[in-house]
Amino acid sequence: MQTWDALLNIAGFLFPFWPVFLFSALVGKRRGFHWGQALFAWGVLALVRGFLLFHPEAQGNMQALARLYLPDPWNTLLFLLTGFVLGSVWFFLRYRPWLTWYWERKVYGMTQEDLLKLSPRQFEELVAALFRAFGYKVRLKGRQGDHGVDLLVLAPDGRKAVVQCKRWRKPVGEPVVRDLYGTMYHEKADRAFLFAVGGFTDQAREWAQGKPISLYDGADLLRLWRQAQRARRRRRRSSVPSKR
Repeated sequence: MQTWDALLNIAGFLFPFWPVFLFSALVGKRRGFHWGQALFAWGVLALVRGFLLFHPEAQGNMQALARLYLPDPWNTLLFLLTGFVLGSVWFFLRYRPWLTWYWERKVYGMTQEDLLKLSPRQFEELVAALFRAFGYKVRLKGRQGDHGVDLLVLAPDGRKAVVQCKRWRKPVGEPVVRDLYGTMYHEKADRAFLFAVGGFTDQAREWAQGKPISLYDGADLLRLWRQAQRARRRRRRSSVPSKR
């Protein structure tokens, strides 16, 4: 019993320093934040705080130290609020794929997984329909000898662009973007668009910087569909916004 009382007294002295313990658990030794680890540490501290409620002497030690920077009940309220924030962040990160799927399905009527289930030709037709919704004239190509051009589009202002569609799960690398840049000049187009469901590597995005090439991943495509729906409702046409 004396050992137990001693442990609770030590806990009473240490508990007011809970921000230090949580910060150490959150940062850890590895790079980045460890939200699950921090939430576990908060749970252990919450158990300690619960035991202190039934140990007046240890709680008195805790209150004495807590008054040095934040007296109760504010200290405990801040501790509970911190636990709520940690739990919310952990839940979001843990279930973000499901939340993303739900949001895309709710707002756009389709998800990136739905895009991946399309055939290559269906994906090209989907992108073509998107350009038509923004007022472009579209010609589908995507056959052998077309130098990787899937669509030729003509903007309302007369500018010509080439479009390439990659229904890939993996990110598109720099070589694909570089080849499309050469194809753009071969076709004497003013700009190029590349749609890739799986996104792009950092090298690909860096290489496209400052060039008339717009890169769109799956999430960008779904957002553009949302814009197209709004434009259709308002009966107003506009050009595809520039994005690199």
